[in-house]
Amino acid sequence: MPAKSKMGKDVLLFIGQFKSLLMLMLLGAGILSVFLGDTSDVFIFFFCACAALLDLDNTAHEIVRLPYPLFIPDHDWEIKGEINNVVFPTGTALFGGILYIYYGAADLAIGCTSVNLEELLIELLSHKV
Repeated sequence: MPAKSKMGKDVLLFIGQFKSLLMLMLLGAGILSVFLGDTSDVFIFFFCACAALLDLDNTAHEIVRLPYPLFIPDHDWEIKGEINNVVFPTGTALFGGILYIYYGAADLAIGCTSVNLEELLIELLSHKV
């Protein structure tokens, strides 16, 4: 059964894998996707969590993507492990407007972080072209 978000929209949560660890949430504004991405700075390459909003009618059309990672390896246990510098989202849960993102870290540990769903959507939509 769909939950109500703070914005009054029905929210349907999909948890699972679809093309490289992709989580989807059906929202009034589109489909929120939290997925595995990669990036680098001058000195290091790492895998990170990214977020994008997909079109409801054509999921191949990306409405907007955060121009920066949602989160990156930051803690020692995310940086050093079987595979260094990796955080990969594996599931999400929505409770009271807070989106909890469960993720693997350095192929050695499991973590959980959270973000306010409404604030994430506002941030995403602020980058819409």
